[in-house]
Amino acid sequence: MDKSAFSSALSGRVGYARTVLRLGAFHRRLSATTAKVGAPGSISVLLGDSRLWSRLSPDARGYGIATHTAGPQAGDVVVVTHEAVLAALVCGKLSIPTALDRGLLVVDGESTAVDSVRSLLNESFGEKKQSQCKIWQAGNERRILKWNHLCEHV
Repeated sequence: MDKSAFSSALSGRVGYARTVLRLGAFHRRLSATTAKVGAPGSISVLLGDSRLWSRLSPDARGYGIATHTAGPQAGDVVVVTHEAVLAALVCGKLSIPTALDRGLLVVDGESTAVDSVRSLLNESFGEKKQSQCKIWQAGNERRILKWNHLCEHV
């Protein structure tokens, strides 16, 4: 990951919208993976650069997401990272093992729950995945542009 990715934060409504889109992409990838491995429990995500808390809680489709929450609830596993790291994971430019090894993503909570969330993260983002942009190129150009915006500066 390029160091410039950490200084490319956008402020105001545009920055917030991009952050929420990236969180949504992260949420969808985790939800899709729960079909294989199940949802281990609620996860609170803190993006340290923007101090934005979000909460993923198990539901019928994998996980539901609430953004701009007050913080974790009792029993939540907490994931702390940076928006640029989240974008790199979603865009296939960074794997979970690398993010954990470099301290770019921290998972904290009760040990059994942490192990389950790490397994879910590894299953979802374990190896660098091919960017969804390449998969969607034959499809809707609007989606490609939207996805490329999520992956800018990563």
